[in-house]
Amino acid sequence: ADKALKGKRPNRERERFKANRKELLDELEASLRNETYHFSFLKWFTVREPKERIIHHSPFYPDKILHHCVMNVLKPLFIEKMTSDAYGSIEGRGVTMAADRLKQALKRNPDWYFLQIDCRHFYPSIDHDVCKEVIRRVIKCPKTLKMMDAIIDVHEEGLPIGAYPSMY
Repeated sequence: ADKALKGKRPNRERERFKANRKELLDELEASLRNETYHFSFLKWFTVREPKERIIHHSPFYPDKILHHCVMNVLKPLFIEKMTSDAYGSIEGRGVTMAADRLKQALKRNPDWYFLQIDCRHFYPSIDHDVCKEVIRRVIKCPKTLKMMDAIIDVHEEGLPIGAYPSMY
């Protein structure tokens, strides 16, 4: 819950959670134990910086808290499977590290070149069944897989830009 709250401005939903934190977290824990949790429909808005994108977001409670719970466990497993040259959304890495690594490679190999691309509508094009199959190569726990399936299936097609688990 603390990670989900970190850096977020106060709003009615988050203030309500803070005021009833213990009860809501106990309720959330019970729903996880009983496997009765469910994810809400996503809300969306459009941003136009630098290009137009539709950003989806979940309610803070319980969805964003559950996203952080599951990713606290799974993120290290997913990162372990990534190439060492994956930089986006990974703590301790980023654009600066990627640029430094590229400069070093180009110095060692002056005849090399690089191509910077952006896949148009990448997240919306991800097939749910393919995504689930890839996850099943890493995760074996049936309860965790059930939760991941629920996170994936809450969005009609592809993965939602803006949902924390989508980055991984």
